[in-house]
Amino acid sequence: MQPQWLPTNGAAASQNSVLDRLLQDQAVTLATNHVVWLLGFSFATGAALVWLARRDDHEGGKGSK
Repeated sequence: MQPQWLPTNGAAASQNSVLDRLLQDQAVTLATNHVVWLLGFSFATGAALVWLARRDDHEGGKGSK
């Protein structure tokens, strides 16, 4: 016995295929968004660490006499 939601003719199978493709595309889009957010957060964290890093206090730098 086959479940009711399974396609039994060509038109239903085609609709199922379109729906599967749409769902797959949306999943890839969401995964890409997550990766971009992660990379952005990593970049911002790295920039903040560089900004807050201690400067080297040594003589002979630019502008010293």
